[in-house]
Amino acid sequence: MSRARPNTSVAFIPLLLALMAGGSTVAAAQEIVKVGLPIPLSGPGASIGQRFQKAGEMAVEDLNKAAGGKLKFEAVIQDAKCSPDGAQTAGKKLILESNVNFMVGELCSDATLALKELAGQNKVPLVVPDSSALAITEKGNPYTFRIIPNEVQQHIALARVAVNYFKQKKFVVVYEQTSSGIGAGKAFIDEAKKLGGEILDEIPLDRSSADFSAVVTHIKAVKPDAISLTMLLDPSVRFMKTLYEQGVRLPVYDSIWWAYPLFEKLTGPASEGTVRELFYINTAKDPVAADFTKRFQARYPGEVPDFNHAQFYAAVRLAGEIAIKNGASREAIAKGLAGVKDYKSAIGPISFDAKGQTVMTADNIMFIKTDKKGEIELLDTKADFNKKAILGF
Repeated sequence: MSRARPNTSVAFIPLLLALMAGGSTVAAAQEIVKVGLPIPLSGPGASIGQRFQKAGEMAVEDLNKAAGGKLKFEAVIQDAKCSPDGAQTAGKKLILESNVNFMVGELCSDATLALKELAGQNKVPLVVPDSSALAITEKGNPYTFRIIPNEVQQHIALARVAVNYFKQKKFVVVYEQTSSGIGAGKAFIDEAKKLGGEILDEIPLDRSSADFSAVVTHIKAVKPDAISLTMLLDPSVRFMKTLYEQGVRLPVYDSIWWAYPLFEKLTGPASEGTVRELFYINTAKDPVAADFTKRFQARYPGEVPDFNHAQFYAAVRLAGEIAIKNGASREAIAKGLAGVKDYKSAIGPISFDAKGQTVMTADNIMFIKTDKKGEIELLDTKADFNKKAILGF
């Protein structure tokens, strides 16, 4: 005797109808938000790219917690190599193959300029965490946003600290021959002259040079009060050690190019007398910065976060929070970024102007000076350091 077979088609109908009607019988698929990270994992910025990767992965993890199951963020990483060609290749893969919702990168300004063009052409939001070339936002597009002050803002501030606070007047300005290096050097020169300073020499350098001895010998002969030096971390370390070996003990000014405390660790006693501006240090008392430091050290035991970690984390977190609040489409994220005002981050408040450039204030910048032991003094805490008056804010 044969058994009657169950009518599976009848049993399937309610489920099918529920799906067609958008019913709750089966949970809706979780929306994936792909976060493109074109970062330098090889080339001159590789050591910083590794920092970006850790900070980016931490930010994605935190965004998934904040999303509460509404969205699922995924990091998609490509090596942009700190070069225009590398950035072009990485950006195309992220945009055209991985279909990312937004990108965060690069480090080197020439690479970021290449990414900016791709972002504009394909209407993909690009958040810039660490490149300072003026052209990134000055000649930008509605899809590019930079969370730090640009090279001109940074080096005007440095020149004002050198002349207005430390009362130095005679400078040698040294910079790498890249978009950001050239712009930074010019900004320092122009502002120092405006304040009554004198530029004894202007020296463009190839950052790949292995030997800076001849340049340092020349600087000794010129006898400046101080040096403005703008190069990536690794060549800057070589330059500072050459200064020290030749007995040059002069104040050296730089902006965000040298991470604290890594720079002090790599240069040793040669770091004495450096003055630089940063947007985050791991001893910062600001509640948001302090919380980031605590959580970073818990996630990566034994590692000390620097501004590279903090800036990259802030960039990913900002765009991700906008996706959670406004929707994860490229247009929604770009529109949300354009409206950012006073966003509280580990690097201070972020507000974008009409060009997508963060507005520089006394609250999102700090100045440090390194002593002979490699320890830093936060100038902002000194009684005679009236930052607003010194900077003209």
